[in-house]
Amino acid sequence: KRQDIHELKKLKKIRILYLDCKDLTSIKEFPAVEELTLNIFQTTKDHGPDEDKYLSPPINDKSLSFFKNSKMIKKLILRLGDVPYMEDLSDDFLATRYVGNSEFIDYISHNIKELTLSINLDIKKQSIIQDIINKICNRFLKLEKLELSFGIAIDENSFDLDSNKYREKLLEQTLDFKKIIKLKNLTNFSFYNPE
Repeated sequence: KRQDIHELKKLKKIRILYLDCKDLTSIKEFPAVEELTLNIFQTTKDHGPDEDKYLSPPINDKSLSFFKNSKMIKKLILRLGDVPYMEDLSDDFLATRYVGNSEFIDYISHNIKELTLSINLDIKKQSIIQDIINKICNRFLKLEKLELSFGIAIDENSFDLDSNKYREKLLEQTLDFKKIIKLKNLTNFSFYNPE
């Protein structure tokens, strides 16, 4: 089972492209992992499970608590759902949503050198984008590479497919480069935010 991967205590590199967030609760740590790629999704009604018992809860900070005991990570690629690109809404996990309060950033080792973070947020949580950026810039001072992308989950409650628009107004996100300047070792930076 994928959720038992943390039992392999000597792994230095892990790449899991599809991990249901309900399987995260069994992962306690990745003690030796230096490079970690996780693409986490949430099973929603959009995936058509026969019964509600197969649905997954949204991703929250507690489900990412295994980072607290994974202190060797130097390179992290973490994708929480599929960030929607309005010109192409064909990805599988557009309804996957992160509903936490950015606490998981504090769980990740401060010694990380490369971070690629893609987060699909609940529309009610879009204001935490700035909190995430602030925490990254204050915590990961050894970063050499930082790639950030944020999106808002698309489902029947938040998005009108007929008009191709969100039902609520999206908050304008402004990137404060004064915060990014704190990352003195940074040589590679990219940022994508919702339209």
